[in-house]
Amino acid sequence: MKCQFQDFGNSASGEAIIRPIIFIALASTPQTKIPCVLDTGSTGVRLAEDFGRRAGFGAQIDRAQASQIPVGGRATSGRTIQADLIVSGTIEGKEIHTLLAMPVTFCKPWTMSTGLAGFPLIQRFRIVMRARLREYDIEPEGTDPPRLSTSTLSASRP
Repeated sequence: MKCQFQDFGNSASGEAIIRPIIFIALASTPQTKIPCVLDTGSTGVRLAEDFGRRAGFGAQIDRAQASQIPVGGRATSGRTIQADLIVSGTIEGKEIHTLLAMPVTFCKPWTMSTGLAGFPLIQRFRIVMRARLREYDIEPEGTDPPRLSTSTLSASRP
């Protein structure tokens, strides 16, 4: 799948902030994709708690044990649950979706405009970066995770 880097403006020192982004949706709401930074330093997939609640995971989030998690040098409260994620991209102009079951930590407060796709998700893919071109290819690696076509996702919506 071809993916792009995203420009997040400039840092306080005026340096451009450009990061590799992947789009992730929860399988319960496949039409709602959230941009996530590929973050090799993150020990998990981190998303805003509000996003999980809007996707119907409120009861599961409430039952999960809260823990303090460092994100970007700050502590936030997170609750981890098992969820089905859909990673989206394009191959030769056609949108492709890969379904993965994994732990996801829903955090509050969450001040970032993106989620974080940490190492547990990243390690399931082969990633080739072309940073100068601000793009990368990402393909499932290892056991062949199920791929869903756009029509499959559309048919599964309520």
